Amino acid sequence: MINIRDLHIERDILPLFDYTCNDFSRGVLTDLFRTPLPSAADILHRQEIIKGMLKNWKVLESYSYARGDLMEVHQLCKSVEHMEESSRIGLMLNSSTRQQLQTRLTQFILFMHRLYNRYFSLLHADAFPPDFGRKIAYIPGMLARFNLHRYEELNREGKFGTTHMVALLKILKRELTVENNTAFWDHLFTFEAYLSMATGVQRHQFVFPEMDAQGRFELKGFYHPLLQQPVKNDLVTVTNVMLITGPNMSGKSTLLKAIGICVYLAHVGVGVPAQSCIMPFFDCMTVAIDLKDDLKKGYSHFKTEINTLKDVVRQAHDGKRCFAIFDELFRGTNPEDALEISTTTIAGLSKFPHSRFFVSTHLYALQNTLRPAAAAMGVYRMQCSLESGRPEFTYLLKNGWSDLRIGRIIFEQEGLNGLLTHP
Repeated sequence: MINIRDLHIERDILPLFDYTCNDFSRGVLTDLFRTPLPSAADILHRQEIIKGMLKNWKVLESYSYARGDLMEVHQLCKSVEHMEESSRIGLMLNSSTRQQLQTRLTQFILFMHRLYNRYFSLLHADAFPPDFGRKIAYIPGMLARFNLHRYEELNREGKFGTTHMVALLKILKRELTVENNTAFWDHLFTFEAYLSMATGVQRHQFVFPEMDAQGRFELKGFYHPLLQQPVKNDLVTVTNVMLITGPNMSGKSTLLKAIGICVYLAHVGVGVPAQSCIMPFFDCMTVAIDLKDDLKKGYSHFKTEINTLKDVVRQAHDGKRCFAIFDELFRGTNPEDALEISTTTIAGLSKFPHSRFFVSTHLYALQNTLRPAAAAMGVYRMQCSLESGRPEFTYLLKNGWSDLRIGRIIFEQEGLNGLLTHP
């Protein structure tokens, strides 16, 4: 079960990795980001592919081309698949058509020659896992069949004429079978999607996580990647339930999103926004930060919270390794009920040692009601202090409970007390 809508991965995080040159590669990249990998082994395999790109960075750093050129060449390859011999000869008889075809073939030669000469002929395929290395090797192998060096030289010397056009079309017809053409473009677009991932890791200096079979969960210097000047935090868990407290505006939700982003990106197989990262593999991920009423199903905010929690607990009961974030759990009900069922929930979640649960709350009375289960929880607070009666936020995560209440202070600072008492 993957429920991470509140992280807005495609809207906010995918653009950090999107350096693709065309919509085809962007589609592959989007698909890679939509589905977490099914095992730690698959995560490490994808990491090795991206690391292979980075080992070839001197060659690939400048990888680019005009989107329009790609589209024209792609269309030409598709049309050659279905072109009959008589049609190719007929094209030579019409000067206008011949000129158009010469332009398209010249574009093909220059585009493919550039790919081969600047990039694929220089790649070290042994830097990649063997299965991916074979896919990469297919690309220059196919390009080498087109005799690109000769035709590029003829074009450069102004000697690329009708005879050469017919000869090149015969080569394209022979080599670009439906199967070969499909394989070539699939491999190229997949290669570009992985290169785009590697570019994001390189440019943002993200780090690859270590997937730990013993269940360690450690984030050092992690942060939310969309913030211009992020505050970096450390989190080393020794329990499976982490309770995060702190007043409004102290940064609890942003911190939880940062943790969720690190976990999700780790399971997609890319680098994460942190200085170092160790975590276990999770079968299920749930992030409940911006829960809303479900009008179509007739669910209130509270019922949506209950359903989300129930789905997570059922997965944990079935032996799944769950990662879940609950921001201000049970804020959809009254404080008395929220305190009682939060106590039951947090104590109950501690009984699933192979999962990790992060819960933020304003219910400071939990400090008393959860004392019997204190050993099974990690308690943290977002550091905040009052300076001359004004709240000062550091956005740093510290150990222990927070009992600072600033709602009334902000209420009065905004002048609402006077506006409401003296209308």
